[in-house]
Amino acid sequence: MLNGTDPNQEYSKPSGLDNLKLFLSRFSLKKILIASFILVLTVVIGIGVMIFLKNKNNSLPSSNQLSLSELKKQLTPQIRSCIVQKLGKNEAKRLLEKAKETKEIPPEALQTIHSCLPSNPTDKVFLTQTTGGDSTGGVTITTTTSMALGSFVRPQDIKSYCSNLQNYDSKYSWITISWQAVEPSKGQFRLSQIDQWVNGLNSCGQELAAHVLSNARWAVKPVPEDIRKNQKHEPAMPAQNQQDYYNFMFNLVQHYKGKIARYAIENEANATQNWGATPEEYIQQLQTAYKAVHAADPNALVEDSGFASTFYGVQVAYDIYQSGQQQKAIDFLNEFLAHYGEGQASSTQLINALQAGQTPPGLPFFNLLMKNSQYYDRLQVHYYGPWQYMTTVTDFIHRKLAVNKTLDFLEMGYAWKGAPENGYDSQVHARDLVKLITTAFGEGADRIIQFQFTDYAVSIGHLGLFDKSGNPRPAAISYKITSEKLTGAVSAKRLSLGANIWGYEFTKAGKSVFVVWSLAKTKVSLPLKGNLTVTDVLGNIKNVDADELFVDTSPVFIEL
Repeated sequence: MLNGTDPNQEYSKPSGLDNLKLFLSRFSLKKILIASFILVLTVVIGIGVMIFLKNKNNSLPSSNQLSLSELKKQLTPQIRSCIVQKLGKNEAKRLLEKAKETKEIPPEALQTIHSCLPSNPTDKVFLTQTTGGDSTGGVTITTTTSMALGSFVRPQDIKSYCSNLQNYDSKYSWITISWQAVEPSKGQFRLSQIDQWVNGLNSCGQELAAHVLSNARWAVKPVPEDIRKNQKHEPAMPAQNQQDYYNFMFNLVQHYKGKIARYAIENEANATQNWGATPEEYIQQLQTAYKAVHAADPNALVEDSGFASTFYGVQVAYDIYQSGQQQKAIDFLNEFLAHYGEGQASSTQLINALQAGQTPPGLPFFNLLMKNSQYYDRLQVHYYGPWQYMTTVTDFIHRKLAVNKTLDFLEMGYAWKGAPENGYDSQVHARDLVKLITTAFGEGADRIIQFQFTDYAVSIGHLGLFDKSGNPRPAAISYKITSEKLTGAVSAKRLSLGANIWGYEFTKAGKSVFVVWSLAKTKVSLPLKGNLTVTDVLGNIKNVDADELFVDTSPVFIEL
């Protein structure tokens, strides 16, 4: 039963050790430590991690007897630096001496070690650079969490669209949960509406994520007047008392344990219409949510709020501009935003801002989020840009992250403002959607939600797989084929196939599935021999000899 409290009260009573760690973490350390000290500390940390993982329900199986050398592969330089920085140099030395005496890592160090690792080490994403002869490079992404594709349907519409969701192989969706609606007054929970949504989507075979909005007016800080007067609705705000927010999240997650798999804390909080407080206050609330979610359901995952797709276009353009290529920056942003019908105006505003010495809106927020990646298990991405720039964005994200994270594209779609008129081509939509999904999975995502299943938000450029009359577009077919081929894959490798050729190799059920396309009809060579099965985006199948394999602008799925 929901009672508004956590019976253990762990959040409200931080230990003296926690306070000491917080104090020590405020001191900056020398960037370079003595090599021998780091080596010894790494070994000790490795032992500690094995002890910690052995006692956690979501740990690596103890029966595997994971070797220290394998475990050290997970301890990247960023993770080691995080551990040393959080403990402080003096505390690290003290723990090292204690470890030498007891032959094991002191228990008081385990919490810090855990905070610097992904919450579920078996879900860690490994990126290995391999040599490549062109811009496609070579990156292998491996995760023990299999990939799954979904499409967004409003929860109140699930009865109408459940059969289509199942027929078109959709596995994943999300809902929005408002603190105000769930707990309108302290300790009084109203969950009947959310129960209906969750049960309806679950019974339709949909794994669920939830955007949770901090908007309970009895609990949150007042919206600043300068923000309130410029918004059509009040944005989310941080709790005045973080214990209230912890209690809300704990009870919410406990109630939906096993029904909601992932919790996204707010939605696009870098925008003032969605989050009316500072980035620092968001990180504080994200930290509270992280503790509450994992206390209530150790198997649930925490995600950040995500950033609007346009943020990434602006940020990449900013980086190009900073490198001295002003015209290239303008051209890039025009192309990135073209389908929205906003390219020229937005890029002009950006260039004017850069010339005035301004940084893009949201950049400080993004940088702060990257530095605090220990407070979320998945990095949420929203993407509506052209498929050609997906790798530019994912490469940018992986460069900025302190520790590699699996990505969750809670929103991804083929945006075209003014469709189905204004130059929209349904066949291009079908082809490009496959390219978007393939690239997102290939660059580190384990979940993707295509936004959206139907056309109810088409006025703002979000095209559905089905039109307003309920008829499937060609994109619905290509979506289904892609889900059937890639859902369940556990690894992906970006291939190097030559200029203007894109390809990924996915591993599913121990077998390889290749997805390849190019800018023009081109012969390609894959590490396969003999007769191949080639499936196009509309489900047409043909057999081709590996030595006579040609691809063009329409992606194909290739299997032995």
